[in-house]
Amino acid sequence: MDWAPCSRCDRYFNSPSAMEQHIRDSPKHNLCGACNDDFELREDLEEHCEYWHDYCRDDNRFFDSAEDLDQHDEGTCISGVDQGRVTELAFQCRLSQYYASSKHGFDFECPSCNVPFSYMSGLFQHVQSEACDEESDKHSPLRAFLRFLRRRV
Repeated sequence: MDWAPCSRCDRYFNSPSAMEQHIRDSPKHNLCGACNDDFELREDLEEHCEYWHDYCRDDNRFFDSAEDLDQHDEGTCISGVDQGRVTELAFQCRLSQYYASSKHGFDFECPSCNVPFSYMSGLFQHVQSEACDEESDKHSPLRAFLRFLRRRV
């Protein structure tokens, strides 16, 4: 008796382990190594990893936090994005009014504390510190910027 179907491949399997092996080995499945979500398209898997698991597609590397990924993007990423490009994109993001600074000599400021920063990497270091109460959930302006940045580099 067949155990379970694979609707994507129109196949049936005799055991859970046979089904799991099929998903791991089949080119029609794109499995996330971090959470085991399965995607039909490789591009969907990469977008998922970038958004949910702080993944740099250019370097094929995962980071511990969105802030660490941003620092990587500004510095050592092989994509060639530099600090100037990150600043330019930061102001193009639709939520930039929440972190753009009006203080002379500073481009950015913390949405919670209003502490000014010259660079996005400094702002992200601040947000990660215990000195700041800014939430870094998926709906925050800074998370929105990171999603915006990843789609453009």
